[in-house]
Amino acid sequence: MASVLRPGRVVLGYALTFDSPATPSSACVQHPLGLAVIRRDDERGSDPFFQASGVVCSLPLLTRAAGASGFLNAAPDPDGLLRRVPLLAAFNGQVYPGLALAAVLAAKKTRDVSLRVINVNTASLAIDRESLLVDGKSNLLLRYRGAKRTFPHASAADVLSGRTPAAAFTDKIVFVGTTALGTARSRFDAAGHALCGRGSAGHGGRQSPATRLHSPLPSTASPSRRWACWRSASSLRWSSRGSAWSGGAAGAAVCLAVVWGGTGALMSTRGIFVSPLFPTLGLIASFGTIGTARYILEHHRADREGHDKVMSQRLMVQTLLSLTEVRDVETGRHSRRTQEYARVLATRLATNPEFRAYLTPERIDLLASLAPLHDIGKVGVPDRLLNKAGLLTAEETVEMRKHPGHGRDVIEHAERDVGSSDDAILAMAKDIVYTHHEKWDGSGYPEGLRGPAIPIAGRLMAVVG
Repeated sequence: MASVLRPGRVVLGYALTFDSPATPSSACVQHPLGLAVIRRDDERGSDPFFQASGVVCSLPLLTRAAGASGFLNAAPDPDGLLRRVPLLAAFNGQVYPGLALAAVLAAKKTRDVSLRVINVNTASLAIDRESLLVDGKSNLLLRYRGAKRTFPHASAADVLSGRTPAAAFTDKIVFVGTTALGTARSRFDAAGHALCGRGSAGHGGRQSPATRLHSPLPSTASPSRRWACWRSASSLRWSSRGSAWSGGAAGAAVCLAVVWGGTGALMSTRGIFVSPLFPTLGLIASFGTIGTARYILEHHRADREGHDKVMSQRLMVQTLLSLTEVRDVETGRHSRRTQEYARVLATRLATNPEFRAYLTPERIDLLASLAPLHDIGKVGVPDRLLNKAGLLTAEETVEMRKHPGHGRDVIEHAERDVGSSDDAILAMAKDIVYTHHEKWDGSGYPEGLRGPAIPIAGRLMAVVG
């Protein structure tokens, strides 16, 4: 993949986080802007962009090969509609571009960017000779374009099979795939764009990438060469969706005005009274029904997405579990049995007031799904020990007891590769893998933890394992 990305003008996406403690980004490769911020002498307020506290980055190998990147964050307004996107954000003392801005810079082959602060609510972003008005935090108002499917779509299957000709992408800006930001529950904005439901402090929403790009591009701009924005290999798309909803509301308002105006005209000119009440109630009821149906459909769709996410997690667990079965069939069977044991024990323990706050139904489900991974570290134990029929020697026992550390190292290595530092699923997985051989009296291994110092997930696995 890196060799494919390296010769092309490719921009990778990543996510900034705003609700967690500041974390170092040593595992991440990002591409900051050499941004010049111009202020008047009397304008010395806060920085004109948001300050991030962390980052969820792409694989460093791919980001280095691409040579450019931009953050994917966007935020709906308090009413749930996405009307603006941030073009700039700061992290660890550097300023970074949003995906839309990074795409424009790649298309225009420039890095000459400056931000002129006009007042506390307004600033002007200059890209070469073009200027864009943004708000006091470098947010750009979205410029929606056309109806649904204004930007053409091409499926990855058609591209890979050759059914879509290469000429279809000539002189085009291409957005490839989707992102992990879209795995949470989502809803749609007024123009039919998907919004990710995991926004935090207004920074988690997701919206059509093509509309984001179209907004900062001048109306006459036409990228002269082909380039691509790589995010994941699920589909190739340019996506901008219009909305019939606002048009329908305008049409309904016109109809109501005609009905009420016509009623008044008949009454004043001919003395004929026709009540506009029932047409008005009928129209309101129709819109209410449509709105309710839309909400129900969106709710079901979000549930399906949640189900798909759970299935993806289960697939991940089962894939890792299959790895242990390849090394040792009995270890794999034992790991599968612990799944139901863990669920039963955790459900029972949740009735105890001391554990009720921690063992929520969601956490019990997660614990049960991760339980089979507790012996994954045995993939690092030599076969001669795993398959030995008799008792282990003292030296062999020491080697065998290293498997909790091996398992934790596997998970931490994955965390470093993707730049994740606060994922709840991986945190519980590490507790299970590393502490399931600890004992209440401190005689366990590998740390010899005692009593409450052992994580609850580890305590449960020590019993069922």
